[in-house]
Amino acid sequence: MLSWRDGGIAEASFFIRREQSCCGVFVKKSFPTRFVSYGLGEIGSAVARLALERGMKMVGAIDIHPDKKGRDAGEVVGVKKLGVVVSDDARLALAAGPDVVFHATVSSLREAAPQIIECVRAGAAVVSTCEELVGPTGGNKLVAKRIDAEARRKEVVVAAIGVNPGFVMDFLPVVLANACRRVDSVFVRRVVDAGKRRKRFQKKIGAGLSLNEARKKAAGLGHHGLRESAEIVAAGLGRELGKVTESKELVVRRGRVTGVRQSATGFVGGKPFVVLEFLAALGARDADLIRLSGDPGLEVVVRGGVHGDSATAALVVNAVPRVLAAKPGLRNVLELAAPAPGH
Repeated sequence: MLSWRDGGIAEASFFIRREQSCCGVFVKKSFPTRFVSYGLGEIGSAVARLALERGMKMVGAIDIHPDKKGRDAGEVVGVKKLGVVVSDDARLALAAGPDVVFHATVSSLREAAPQIIECVRAGAAVVSTCEELVGPTGGNKLVAKRIDAEARRKEVVVAAIGVNPGFVMDFLPVVLANACRRVDSVFVRRVVDAGKRRKRFQKKIGAGLSLNEARKKAAGLGHHGLRESAEIVAAGLGRELGKVTESKELVVRRGRVTGVRQSATGFVGGKPFVVLEFLAALGARDADLIRLSGDPGLEVVVRGGVHGDSATAALVVNAVPRVLAAKPGLRNVLELAAPAPGH
């Protein structure tokens, strides 16, 4: 079960107050939050652009792609030149002394962990889009404990944030439950038109593959994070899940895969308490549905859905003041103060 810890509340400011010596007298001045972008794919680039728009200062950029390494980071993310060269050497980029690292590389926590720990050891806070870090389950709990220990030792904060997991299918239902005297069960359905999403997302769900090709890759296809979302919902509502079952099937049209349909069900006392359904396919109609059964019952529909890419960038950047003000350690979305956009 996820635990609650005391988190700090910060003003939605992207400037940090530091003491600076002037003629032997220490005065407090405001400086832009300094950041390093770790991963400059579509999500990482969107995060960097928004951070720059908010007045933050990029001091380093890390990416192993040969087409990006050695180029000006501004050109890579789609803005003017910044005088920051993209490096494949994380240690070199982190030597610039960032306040925070925006980490957007992989979904797998085991792959992301060494990258995150290196950032922590450099003394930087980390806001990651790694889905499996949002609410670690199973074997990932041990990896998360290692990250938490390193963050506490270096007195920095690590947080994983995104649209899904991290907002639509977990945090938002918990927020809505504040209007209920009692919650008996939670149902969330998220439908995404993969045709409107980036190519990497389409590849992740197998869109365009033949049925035979998809069957060979079936284990690796699909969305990461449904189990994590179920755990977050349960923790936020004061329940402990006895077990979580998951299912996944390919969506096929005329012999070609168009996407995946997945579900996760979390049980309390042998009865379903959290049911999450996720459909991502070419041509699907974007929508998010949250239904709380209880007293009173609530149903919220987001027509057109919450856009997975642009909203992820917003959530990551908007979290910075809360992350920098929180107590050291690995923090989940429930432990941070309520989102407060900085615009």
